[in-house]
Amino acid sequence: MRALVVVCALAGTAHAEWFASAGLGANTFHGFGELQVGHRLCTVPFELYLDYSYDAAISQFTFQTLGIGARTYFYRAATVQVFHQALAGAALSSGGEGAVQHRTFGDRLLGGIFEQGAGVEVALTRSWAVKAVVSTGYPVWLRSELGVTFRW
Repeated sequence: MRALVVVCALAGTAHAEWFASAGLGANTFHGFGELQVGHRLCTVPFELYLDYSYDAAISQFTFQTLGIGARTYFYRAATVQVFHQALAGAALSSGGEGAVQHRTFGDRLLGGIFEQGAGVEVALTRSWAVKAVVSTGYPVWLRSELGVTFRW
């Protein structure tokens, strides 16, 4: 979080806003929940954000991701904005369940994740918006998400 604050401070905070976003979706037909917090420069259509998600097991274990992302808005019509987003982070699986428990950190670390996609955001008020996003990435997955964003 400190790195995000420093980057935003260096980029200039005049006419800037912070946001928090929550979403639910499907990751190759398995559910996930996502939280984001970030910073948008109002003078340019660009956001930096921290992303956390909790994902249902695609194979044997549930997992969590943490990363930093960037979102660029490239089309706007009234209250509708279309954007591209990209994310880089890491994934960590659960400690184990059933017969497989107490896995070490090395066993749990799944490695790097990279994701990009496109979405549409519709402003409901000055502070509230809803969004729909479809992303793909490495390791192989397809994520569709519906979310809500609060800006201040």
